[in-house]
Amino acid sequence: MSNTLQTAIFLKQLRRDSNMTIQDLAKMIGVSKAAISKWEAGNGIKTEYLYDLAKLFGIRFSELLNGKLDSESNGDYWRKNFDLSNYDFDEFITEDNLELLKDFYIHCKMAQEEFFKLLPKWANDNLTQDQEEEFAFLKQYFKFDSNFAIYKKYGYTNRIEFFFGDEEKLFVKNFYEEIKNLCSVDYLWELSKLYNFTYDIKLDAVHESRSLKALEYMLDFMPQAEKDALLMVNLKKTIEKEEFNGLSTSKIQTTREVTIEEIERIPYYKTMLNSGCNCIFNHNSFRHSSWNEAFLFYFEDDIKKIEDINKVQCLMDEKKQYNLDEILSWWKVCSHQEYLTFVDKERTQYYKDIVNLKNSNPVKYYENLRKIN
Repeated sequence: MSNTLQTAIFLKQLRRDSNMTIQDLAKMIGVSKAAISKWEAGNGIKTEYLYDLAKLFGIRFSELLNGKLDSESNGDYWRKNFDLSNYDFDEFITEDNLELLKDFYIHCKMAQEEFFKLLPKWANDNLTQDQEEEFAFLKQYFKFDSNFAIYKKYGYTNRIEFFFGDEEKLFVKNFYEEIKNLCSVDYLWELSKLYNFTYDIKLDAVHESRSLKALEYMLDFMPQAEKDALLMVNLKKTIEKEEFNGLSTSKIQTTREVTIEEIERIPYYKTMLNSGCNCIFNHNSFRHSSWNEAFLFYFEDDIKKIEDINKVQCLMDEKKQYNLDEILSWWKVCSHQEYLTFVDKERTQYYKDIVNLKNSNPVKYYENLRKIN
């Protein structure tokens, strides 16, 4: 079974080059439209269908599996797939161009996966000449996290130190030696701590679109800690109160937990929960000053009347950024297994049931409403 984004992208390209719709291809292969959409999103295709698709498009099975024609050079292949400017766009996101946004995030994910695949080889000077050119191109999208490197070296970050050239490479090499024997999930969790993705992932554009689909596509690309942080900050609502001190009245801001009714009523909660966002235990108590550069806009709490269930009137405040002392500031000091202990699975599932079960399982839905928060 194939699970590669390369196969998914190549399949979509072959379909489009053949002037086929998703429905056309589904009929020819004998599957549903949903199955084709799933395959083109990078979700695994059974081997039997890979053979059928390769035969249909007149290519070799291995070419479809690898997402690359045998006649295509490695340079042409990575330039086509990893040059994100090919998939970037400045248009306002609408229902008509959501597929462009989806393609953009898929190629961002492909570039990220390829970068971290080549990173250990680069650190150990094991890249081929073609791979060196490819890695140098990919590296423009990533920034080495010197704060994390300082923390690893000294156990704290209250100092200034810069890593250049061979120093950066040596740190990556040594860190790779520490983690190379971990299972694949834990290994990728650790490896991703070394670099931050710097390419603009369209947060402002998603905000302005008010589209839940756009939000879903963005969340699918986000790392888990960012997704969880996004949900947690949205479970708080900022409110203003007037306070009289005997001489004058002043306004003060405070926060409260959102209500179950708000979670059920506001569609982006359902989108976040169904996109894999988790609740975190005691997120306010895990504070760390290592990483204090805000890089994720938070979603606006002041929700206006929702007229269309597929649109949300306020997603993010493009001016405000939330405090990374909550979640994002400490996840890099945790192993993957340690991070999982902070996930409140019961509460996450409770919220998912609230937003999903009213029509499909009303008995369980009303049972959940009676539970104590």
